[in-house]
Formats: sequence, C-alpha cells, structure tokens
Amino acid sequence: MARRLAIRPRSAPDHLQVLYKRVCEYLELDLRVEVLNTRFMVLQEFLDLLREHQNNKHMVRLEWVVIWLIVVEVIVGLFEVAGLIGIMPEPGHARR
Repeated sequence: MARRLAIRPRSAPDHLQVLYKRVCEYLELDLRVEVLNTRFMVLQEFLDLLREHQNNKHMVRLEWVVIWLIVVEVIVGLFEVAGLIGIMPEPGHARR
C-alpha cells in the first residue's frame, strides 16, 4: 500500500532532459527518494501499530462491559432463586 515517490522528467527538449539527469545525479535524488520512502514505510508501520493498539484497547473495554453485565445477570438470578426457595420474599408478596 505504500506509495513510492518517483521523480520523472516530463517531455522536454533533449538538452533539458540531460540537464535534469545531471542535476538528479548531483543532488543524489534517487538516494534521497529511497530514504524518504523508507522513512514513510516506518511511519506507516508505526501508525498501523497505534491503530491496532487503539482497537485492542476498545475491545478490552467491551470485554469488561460484558463481564459486568454477566455479573449483574448472575446476581439477579440469585435473587430470583432465593425468592423461589423462600429465603427472600418475592417482590410484591408480603411474608406472613
């Protein structure tokens, strides 16, 4: 997915293309483009890592929400069982 930076001369007269090639060689543009591409790939990997970490953090939070919902369900179930066996009166029924 990484895009490559490329410097290409557009159609120009021959003497300008030769000048362009010499300037590129003098400034070592190919090497600089390669270095920039490498740095951009490292940055892309770092951003992917951060995105993955953020998604993982969100998933952990959702897991804790589910765990607490299950705990509440178990507590409600225990109260219902306690009401059925007579330990606690069922709501709406007074004990005599």
